[in-house]
Amino acid sequence: MRAYAAGQPRLRLELLPAYAPELNPNEYGWSHLKYGTLANFCPRDLDELEAGVFVAAVGAQSQQTLLRSFVHATQLPIRL
Repeated sequence: MRAYAAGQPRLRLELLPAYAPELNPNEYGWSHLKYGTLANFCPRDLDELEAGVFVAAVGAQSQQTLLRSFVHATQLPIRL
């Protein structure tokens, strides 16, 4: 990877910590679903839980402003 990156003038590699949820936009997405959309959701079984999480995730998928907010919350220098 380093050899490939060395030949790409516009590409820069950054060393990230092994586990840093504050740098992972997915963590903000799951937190939004868990504490927001699904906060009062009480499924009867695993099938209902799976269906509820799927519906909530698909609903968030079309909310571009919300998804961008997860990336911006990381405070990483990423341009969208």
